[in-house]
Amino acid sequence: MAVYRFRVIIEDNEDVYRDIDIKAAQTFAELQATIQEAFKFDNKHAASFFVSDDYWRKHLEITLRKEDLPLTPEEIRLKVDPKN
Repeated sequence: MAVYRFRVIIEDNEDVYRDIDIKAAQTFAELQATIQEAFKFDNKHAASFFVSDDYWRKHLEITLRKEDLPLTPEEIRLKVDPKN
């Protein structure tokens, strides 16, 4: 089974990083939990992953919480609260 290695860097301090190994069958939720554990984070903040190009320009966002997803035009029209 393939294993992917990610270097996770703290945005404000590039000297702080962790190398994370994730199996191909693992989910983004499992990746996020592994990152939380590796940095000893308290898991109180939202996490997103981005598909980026070679220049680190963000394209597709992968979010783990329903309330972080963009509203559809129908939800906007109905004024749906995504936290419910």
